[in-house]
Amino acid sequence: MASRAFKAEWLPKYGLGAAKSLFFLALGVLWGVLMVAQAVAILHPLARPGRRPHRRTLAEVWLERRLRQAARPVSPPSNH
Repeated sequence: MASRAFKAEWLPKYGLGAAKSLFFLALGVLWGVLMVAQAVAILHPLARPGRRPHRRTLAEVWLERRLRQAARPVSPPSNH
């Protein structure tokens, strides 16, 4: 129903260029909202570390493993 009204009234009056601009404006607003939500999700647990257990990401686990491997002593080559 809304798309029919849009095509019949709004599109002929303002044109396709305005419709594209409106679409990209809505897409930009949606992107902005998602980025703010992502920032809050990342920073919120850091602000209150004592109240919630720290959830380690896969990247943190991988980095810790790599650092442990790099810190291991290297055995000298054997002379056989």
